[in-house]
Amino acid sequence: MEYAEALYDAYSKPKDLNLEPETDVAQDDIGPCILEEEVRAALNDMKNNKAIGADEIHTELLRCMGCTAVKIFTRLCQKIYESGKWPEDVLQSVVIPLEKKPNVRECSDFRTIMQRKF
Repeated sequence: MEYAEALYDAYSKPKDLNLEPETDVAQDDIGPCILEEEVRAALNDMKNNKAIGADEIHTELLRCMGCTAVKIFTRLCQKIYESGKWPEDVLQSVVIPLEKKPNVRECSDFRTIMQRKF
């Protein structure tokens, strides 16, 4: 487990990206708005039958919500983009070590997957 902890050491990563608020950026330097078509394409690209995250929401459910999900996620993504602040729970993940080989003895005999909370 120390191998995974060192590999994903959160303390060595920057805590703040130092993004300036949108109000401090010149109008010509502000990027484009997030489009509903982009969010719809991202939802359509998500694979079915994958493990659910901490929110316990299946990809299939999001697709069934159709336009409602697209509108909600577009507003959420736009708010995150404009503020530069991610919700804390989205930044957290669970690292799960999986054995590559039976009867593992070395850290390199594991691979890790990360389960995000969104």
